[in-house]
Amino acid sequence: MPMGSLLSRLGLDRPELRAWAMYDWAASSMQTTIMVAVFPIYFVKVAGAGLAESGATQRLATVNTVALVIIAVLSPVLGAISDYRGTKKRLLALFMWIGVVAVLGMFFIGRGDLNLASILFVISLIGVAGSFVFYEALLPHVARPGRSIACPPPDTLWDTWGAASFSLSIWRGSSGRTGLVCPRGRDSAPHRQRCRSAWPSCPWRSGG
Repeated sequence: MPMGSLLSRLGLDRPELRAWAMYDWAASSMQTTIMVAVFPIYFVKVAGAGLAESGATQRLATVNTVALVIIAVLSPVLGAISDYRGTKKRLLALFMWIGVVAVLGMFFIGRGDLNLASILFVISLIGVAGSFVFYEALLPHVARPGRSIACPPPDTLWDTWGAASFSLSIWRGSSGRTGLVCPRGRDSAPHRQRCRSAWPSCPWRSGG
């Protein structure tokens, strides 16, 4: 089957449609990692190491609530801005970078850094939620008339694949077949202990 015909059947025959779907795919990997599969465990086991596990879990729930309240307040304002001003792509990029910088900052979260972890988690959630306001606002500009809703929506296919592919990589790391690698220069006993405290079942090996 020619590539053009395949992309057309998937509803991805134009560059802007592919870009729109791929953004959802990438965001789904972030949501799987930070919101669901990895960071909550790290938050409780490492950042919240100074608290009882129930206390750290309660702190995570509180931080989630704070982020949701902020997002609920901001979303109508951002939606009005997206409808009024022709800056959807610029604002999407702005909120995307807010989320990216917050996630990059999580590299520096160490044992007991509960406040830093809480702040970065809230900022990352605001970043991804804010970017999705403008992402969704772009749909009428991306889809042709009468094609705003596809069945199944191509972005749904891509975000499902994004979440599934990253979940598979986590599973492979924890299954013992590949292991999770300690980066070069960080393969120290304290670092390995910190890794194991977050993911006790994962085998850790040196990155060389």
